[in-house]
Amino acid sequence: MLKSEFSTKVNYFPQLLDKIKTKNACVGIIGVGYVGQALVRALLSAGYQTYGYDIDKDKLRSIDHKYFRPTTDIRNFENCDVICICVPTPLDRNRKPDLNCLRQASSDVASLQRQGQLVIVESTVAPGTLRTFVLPIFEGSGKKCGRDFYLAISPERVDPGNTRFTIKNTPKVVGGIDEISAFLAVEFYSNFIERVVPTTTAEVAELSKILENTFRLVNISLINEIKNYADRSGIDIWEVIDTAATKPFAFMPHYPGPGVGGHCIPVDPVYLVEEARNKGVRLGIVESAIAVNEAQPKKIVQEAKKALNGRPNGKKAKMLLVGIAYKPGSSDTRESPALKIWEEAERRGFRVSYFDPHVPKLNGHASKPLNYETLLEQDVIIIATDHQGVPYEMLGSLNKPIIDSRNILKKFARNNSLKSKDI
Repeated sequence: MLKSEFSTKVNYFPQLLDKIKTKNACVGIIGVGYVGQALVRALLSAGYQTYGYDIDKDKLRSIDHKYFRPTTDIRNFENCDVICICVPTPLDRNRKPDLNCLRQASSDVASLQRQGQLVIVESTVAPGTLRTFVLPIFEGSGKKCGRDFYLAISPERVDPGNTRFTIKNTPKVVGGIDEISAFLAVEFYSNFIERVVPTTTAEVAELSKILENTFRLVNISLINEIKNYADRSGIDIWEVIDTAATKPFAFMPHYPGPGVGGHCIPVDPVYLVEEARNKGVRLGIVESAIAVNEAQPKKIVQEAKKALNGRPNGKKAKMLLVGIAYKPGSSDTRESPALKIWEEAERRGFRVSYFDPHVPKLNGHASKPLNYETLLEQDVIIIATDHQGVPYEMLGSLNKPIIDSRNILKKFARNNSLKSKDI
């Protein structure tokens, strides 16, 4: 459909499109966490006046720019032409999808009196959520999509700490409730993102994001199961993967570990499984992958007990976790397998402490210094996160049980050996 065809049907469309194309649109971001903050910075860099809403004032203070308007009052979003919802969609205590933040954010925006706004959900959700969950909240206020407001979805693809692929050069998937909404969202993102990928429906955009992370979970869980067999057979799984990866087509290397963490990979497949069950479809492979991933921390603790000949008994054995963030170079501990190892180890009688250069404090605990004094106090050490800048040569020199779930000690030794040969 041509732009002129849109403009004959919708009064707000021509003015909003002009504001978007000329970068005169005022943009509001709900949720200034790692996703919202990346989006805010990209918008400011592109020259948009941008509002940021969050209940955490520290997050708002972290952005200092003449075009940035921090606020804790959603009513200030009456000034915005485009609103992006970047709130978390985690799992609840029962490991079920939790849409409370999305519900609240949608209700807040729907309560605004301003009409003609483009609302884009960047939160990751199950297929159908925009149409069956978010849209009714807006239209329940008496507004009509395509007439009084526009609604689209563009699931975030932010990878914290990744300097190679940023929000600007990572392709942006966009879908809308209707063609008008999708068109406006594509025009909006095209102003500051190199490539925008429009989809025919909102559901395609939603499922594409869920598929990306379900694919990763299934393959990581698969390799963790293959590792169990390889260990029992005396085969080095890391060499197996490197060898298989020499095939120049049809193989993508994934690596074993203590389980996957973060806001996406362990969460998104659960959303998919729940939505599939609602449709009467059982995703057996995905369910098995979730179960394998959730069992990994227990297996790591079992390895630690085995290394100590079944201890702790009576006197509690001391365990040091090296790295508790869910990924290297990050301070994010959401869904971190290290924390699940910690919980399981304490349940089995270990006294647990940790070292993480990016997480100085957590839940009343402080990161220990990684020195010989600390290490000699331990009965067993678990490398849960392979941060850079850690003195792995010190760890490798110890005569103590070390569960190296990331194979970092072998990698470190090999790299140092190669450097020595170069000299």
